[in-house]
Amino acid sequence: MKIVDVQAIPLRVPRGDKVDLDGSQDDALIRIQTNTGLEGIGEVDSSPEVVKAIIEAPISHSWSMGLGKILIGEDPSNPERLWEKMYRGSIYYGRRAVAINAISGVDIALWDLKGKIERKPISELLGNKYRIKVPVYASLYPYGDTPEQVADTAKRMVERGFKAVKLDGAPLGQDRKLDHQILAATRDAIGDENDLLTDVAEPGWNVDEAIVRAKIYSDFDVYFLEAPFRPDELDKYKALSEATELRIAYGEQHTTRFEFMDLVEKGGIKIIQPDVSRAGGISEVLRIAHYAREKQTTLIPHCWKTGISIAANLHLLASIENAPYLEFCQPPTSPLRYTLLKEDFSVEQDGQVKVPTGPGLGIELNESTVEKYRVD
Repeated sequence: MKIVDVQAIPLRVPRGDKVDLDGSQDDALIRIQTNTGLEGIGEVDSSPEVVKAIIEAPISHSWSMGLGKILIGEDPSNPERLWEKMYRGSIYYGRRAVAINAISGVDIALWDLKGKIERKPISELLGNKYRIKVPVYASLYPYGDTPEQVADTAKRMVERGFKAVKLDGAPLGQDRKLDHQILAATRDAIGDENDLLTDVAEPGWNVDEAIVRAKIYSDFDVYFLEAPFRPDELDKYKALSEATELRIAYGEQHTTRFEFMDLVEKGGIKIIQPDVSRAGGISEVLRIAHYAREKQTTLIPHCWKTGISIAANLHLLASIENAPYLEFCQPPTSPLRYTLLKEDFSVEQDGQVKVPTGPGLGIELNESTVEKYRVD
């Protein structure tokens, strides 16, 4: 079996449609075709047109060529070998950032193909399957402007079966008094038995302000505080982590195990959040998870895209011990998030989602959604 084509298809919901620009309004869909008719699919959470250029770039020399050129003619049955070949073949323009983002989506598609070739779900291919269901938290954006609205949104998530809720971005993080009111109202609404998570989305705090806020958040038993600083401010992350017992989380902007090593060892991060469609795909996030286990660090993946990423993460977390939750984004309206796949990942009353059992990712594209929103 050989790879005969690698496609990156930009998808975008027109801005005329009523959809919040939260990151779920576009996508880079990856499709890998073989000479036997089998196809693997993946996705990239990055600029779709930039990803397309990386896939389609011509050959400059042996360390600088598009990912498609690297893969065409290859046997798709060993994704980890092909990951290394893509990493080396893109090293002149890659090693981090969007080149790794693009490799991520291709790697997901390769694992999907491997599962279809062997007629096994990816979770089985990864071995050490610890669970058939994965706990998820409701990731909310937007979630309300007032404490009352926020509390009502969070309560509705708990009523749907979620055991954990994350408030994502503003108005949290803007004003101390408002933070206190929002956290108090939300904790009261969801009860002490459920987890409350927070993402303040890099609000511009200095270290002293972050330490004060961490005390406020700790008073309401917040599970973690995410993104108090920018990606490269590792000294600030280190200072805050050493000054509070509150778990600090970050990592959605980071790629490869090397950047996560810096987050843990230089930033003192207690919870890392690699995104399978950004950080290096299934192959690399598995390496990141193994590193995190060695360092006794918790892994809770970032996931704010479509059902493709959800499926990839479910398979990953079925084989990872140190991952208590998966982010489960709940945008109010998002055609790509809710209709790109024929499958619906339903949250059960125990706050968990079942790992797909079909070959590969165990999912099927809704081709009408692809055709409606493709912009290439």
